[in-house]
Amino acid sequence: MSSYPTSISFFGGVNEIGGTKIALTSSSNGKGVLLDFGWSFQISHDYLHSFLTLRKLRRLLDGIFIGDLPKPLGVLKGIYREELYENIEEECRDQGILEGKPAKPEYIDEILISHAHSDHIGDIKFLHPSIKLVCSNSTKFVLEQFEQTTKSNSLFSDILSIKKPGSRSKERTLRKIESLNSGESVMCAQNGFEVQLFEIDHSLPGASAYLIQDTITKKKIVYTGDIRKHGPLKAKSEEFIKKAKEFQPDVLICEGTRVNPDEDRNEYPSELEVGKKLTQIFQDVQKNDPTKLILFDCSLRDVWRLQTFYNSCKKTGKILVLSPKSYDLLKTCIKVGIISDINLEDILVFLSKKKSGTYIPRDYNSSPAYVNILKKKEEDCLDAKHVYETLDVEKPFLIKAEEIKNNPGKYILQMSFYTLNDLFDINPTAGSYFILSRSEPFDDEGEVEDRKLKNWFQLFKIPESNVSQVHCSGHMRRDELIEMIKEIHPKKIYPVHTNNAHIFTEMNLPKDIEVIEPQKGKKYLL
Repeated sequence: MSSYPTSISFFGGVNEIGGTKIALTSSSNGKGVLLDFGWSFQISHDYLHSFLTLRKLRRLLDGIFIGDLPKPLGVLKGIYREELYENIEEECRDQGILEGKPAKPEYIDEILISHAHSDHIGDIKFLHPSIKLVCSNSTKFVLEQFEQTTKSNSLFSDILSIKKPGSRSKERTLRKIESLNSGESVMCAQNGFEVQLFEIDHSLPGASAYLIQDTITKKKIVYTGDIRKHGPLKAKSEEFIKKAKEFQPDVLICEGTRVNPDEDRNEYPSELEVGKKLTQIFQDVQKNDPTKLILFDCSLRDVWRLQTFYNSCKKTGKILVLSPKSYDLLKTCIKVGIISDINLEDILVFLSKKKSGTYIPRDYNSSPAYVNILKKKEEDCLDAKHVYETLDVEKPFLIKAEEIKNNPGKYILQMSFYTLNDLFDINPTAGSYFILSRSEPFDDEGEVEDRKLKNWFQLFKIPESNVSQVHCSGHMRRDELIEMIKEIHPKKIYPVHTNNAHIFTEMNLPKDIEVIEPQKGKKYLL
């Protein structure tokens, strides 16, 4: 009998939506894996702001102090990059979070990534490079695209490769990554766990769930990640649920974003229904206000929603105009076969005015998303002394504000909250339309942003009657969640990624399923 029982410890994602950080230890010498390592939106909302951030060179101590990063003790001993301790080693020892010199992880060997949203991967950048990343092939492609198109200080930087803080060198340390096809298995935790990955339906390509078995105790754990059954990949979620049922798990670690039915405000039941409503809006505007511009805001990385907008444009003769980030991710997804029924030649990219306001290549030097799509050749910009010399601002798929202003009725233009100042150049005619294709505000910060957005509508004379909320969630409805839990029928369930774990005890689940509301930092033995 092993002296190391199978265990689960929760370090994030408890009583909050996002910030998921879970550790599993096997009975094989106590070695283990992480399930995600995400940035906590809740802690960010509680303590931070646009100009109030954690200090870069003391990020480790600051992050531990406010509760975003767990202490590197116990099963997490040695999980952080050694250089993050520079100039703070003595303080870390004084505070009891460092024993001896910084070293490699003692127990954690891999991190199983469910998907590439920041609340699941945003803190991976702090992990020691010896910890291997395990994810789906699609997630690997998405992470590679993020690394090319996001700034060095973003939540998506230093995940696949690490640049030493303060270093001017271009040299980076590559992390090991094992990417899998759906249904494929891999041994983790030095053969302590057999892990099988299944791609599922969510609002980002490559989202995955995991079936995990301890090779000695034979204990079985299922981790859902973020999951839904009402998007284009519904069949993948159904296949995973079938396999999870056959797996007969001891434990189900289950997301519960939407267990409170009151949170389903004004959401459409499926991506298909979103498409139908968008098509109807486009047709109505074409019939009643054919010269008016239609703007929309959706997640820059929800390629399924971008595909839905594309399909509605094709049905109504409109031209879809995307932001550079959305366009580049869509291009990557088409290139690697994640999406196959979009003709990229039908889509334009909005070339925003930067710096000089004259559309010269030098203006786009500091925008990774623009650099990635404006470069003349794939290999350009890697070693360029002057990046702007490799950029082409006259590519045929680019469109400027002046062109949209001259013929607004032709276009469906993506416009996020943080690019609203582009409206000064477009200056849409009074009575234009705006489609909000994202979740409604769920906290005070979101409500402040929503009020500011309404001020912009008033400024450009977009009436409230011309603003539509057309969205469906990336997460299961409560009734779908109950159905899934009953189908899988674990012995125990740990709700995560939810503000309402207690509701799981009120969902009339079978009496032989024990619901355990996890506590942050507590270890649970199987």
